[in-house]
Amino acid sequence: MRNCLTHTTTGPVARFSGNRARLWIMLLLVGESFALACGGENTSGPGSAVLTTIAVSPTTLTFTGLAEDATLVARGLDQNGNQMSSVTFTWNSTEAAVASVTSAGVVTSVADGETLITASSGGVTSTPVAATVQTWTLVSAGGGHSCALTAADEAYCWGENSAGELGTGGGGESSTPLPVSGGLAWQSIVAGIPHTCALTLNGAAYCWGRNENGGLGDGTMLDKNVPTQVSGGLTFQSIVPGNFHTCGLTTGGEAYCWGLNSSGQLGDASFTDRSSPVLAGGGMTFQTLAVGSRSTCGLDPTGVAYCWGANFAGQLGDGTFAGSGIPVQVADGHTFQSITAGNSHVCGLTVSEAYCWGDNTFGQLGDGSNATVGTPQLVGGGLTFQTLSVGFDSSCGLLANGSGYCWGQNEDGQVGDGTLNNRSMPTAVTGNLSFQLLSAGGQHTCGLTTANAAYCWGNNDGGKLGNSGGPVSTPQRVAAR
Repeated sequence: MRNCLTHTTTGPVARFSGNRARLWIMLLLVGESFALACGGENTSGPGSAVLTTIAVSPTTLTFTGLAEDATLVARGLDQNGNQMSSVTFTWNSTEAAVASVTSAGVVTSVADGETLITASSGGVTSTPVAATVQTWTLVSAGGGHSCALTAADEAYCWGENSAGELGTGGGGESSTPLPVSGGLAWQSIVAGIPHTCALTLNGAAYCWGRNENGGLGDGTMLDKNVPTQVSGGLTFQSIVPGNFHTCGLTTGGEAYCWGLNSSGQLGDASFTDRSSPVLAGGGMTFQTLAVGSRSTCGLDPTGVAYCWGANFAGQLGDGTFAGSGIPVQVADGHTFQSITAGNSHVCGLTVSEAYCWGDNTFGQLGDGSNATVGTPQLVGGGLTFQTLSVGFDSSCGLLANGSGYCWGQNEDGQVGDGTLNNRSMPTAVTGNLSFQLLSAGGQHTCGLTTANAAYCWGNNDGGKLGNSGGPVSTPQRVAAR
């Protein structure tokens, strides 16, 4: 056999070469591995571990809010799979505008999208870590489901789906957000009680879900599990589904309603159900609309409130308990900036004060009592709200600093104060979250934080909170889509 390997050393022992030299060196280097090649150098002798792999954990990242942090840990491995010490890594994000990364491997979400994060050292680069940022721009709590929009104008819904109200094209409830089918771009979406409605970017109205009374407005009374365009070719600036009827406000300020009309809630002076939009209020113009279970309200261009439909609990606010198929003026002469309606109570916001009227069985009027009243009552607590949202039998308000307050029915924790006690006065939502939007639903409530993260609390039948588990009385993060 050709011996092409020669090593010479000097010392008290005579020179050795070839196989004898190999034996002598191996004896001196017990436990060390090495390799000598013809004309080559020792590449793996003592202290010569070589960086060959960089392992990073975790291997994926998903953010559901902005300005959130997660730390990646990198480990340098040698040719034998052993971890090396004192390795310095350089971190990189392919899309720093989506998620940035520091020299210490701290990743921060910046905007919706996807990016790849890598660690490198000495010409070796790790397998990329996929970092995804999934935030929301709007969230809406309905009866048994919830819906939201993304920054890319995509619609997602989750929760109960017995009538197709998730709009996915199939049946089956979901505790995680599912994309609404059709691929349309949306400017708004509102989850109603048994159905959902949304507006496209050009103001076309679509609805889906239960349609037994024509609440989808497509000229039929058949349930739909995909977005179905409202008939009539109208261009809307807003749309609000209620229980079994829906109303939309055109860009010209006209109110159109359709669906169940047993109490005159469509405002067309009749009590006939309509499966297509009909003009409400005899041509009155409005700046905003609110839809309850069997009543409807609107603000005229000067901020005067009008309501029509059922009035068994005083929800029309005119001081009587008589229903009306045409708009009647809310009493006491307040000028409102916004108005919102629930099952059988209504709340309105003036420049500095919140007022509610109607059913008060659970304290949903927020005046410290349980007395049902047919005229506006000042909400107690001395708080100045920026926005209001009324659910089935609860109400919520948002302060300028992002603090959320709710009151009314709380048997499922929908007030969000960590208890199951009904509240007749505004009570702070726990969790120290800063909200930009609150949406009160049937027996649950959802909110969008200033970091564009969605939270829900209350009853969780069907997964309407956006996560698995039972009812919760404190805000819980909606699962990633």
